[in-house]
Amino acid sequence: GWVAGADVPLDPNNPGHAVAWNITRSTDVSKSGQYSLKLFIDGRQDDGTIWVMRKISLAGGRVIRIKVSFKLYSESESFNTMAVVCAYIGLKEPLGEEDFAVLGPANTVEGWETYAYEGELNTGLNGEAWVAVGFSVRWETLMTYYIDDVEVFIE
Repeated sequence: GWVAGADVPLDPNNPGHAVAWNITRSTDVSKSGQYSLKLFIDGRQDDGTIWVMRKISLAGGRVIRIKVSFKLYSESESFNTMAVVCAYIGLKEPLGEEDFAVLGPANTVEGWETYAYEGELNTGLNGEAWVAVGFSVRWETLMTYYIDDVEVFIE
């Protein structure tokens, strides 16, 4: 039920096209099981956010608390903020970088780091909520991160 999303700039080296990005299932590294999600973006334009998102169907007209927890793998630790980890919880599908909350730098450790985000929502008449996790570019370079063990808790 997870789908990819992006808010990326146009590529000045390939007019009329967005910078390269993709999100794929990978066996390169995993925290649990055999697979993780590999998130790649050409961040050389110093801009762009990519994410995976999921719509959750709930009973309408309720106030609920949603928490999303996940692990992000960075190939290296850096004192520079190469990218920031971000998440979203809301009633509508996230469409752009401005929809996301920044959880912190993506390169705090070499390896896996746990991130979490939570929010309270009134499910309204249709009873739908959206959850998304990903990262935003902050440094002009090619970037690859991995996400695993995504858990969504609803109270």
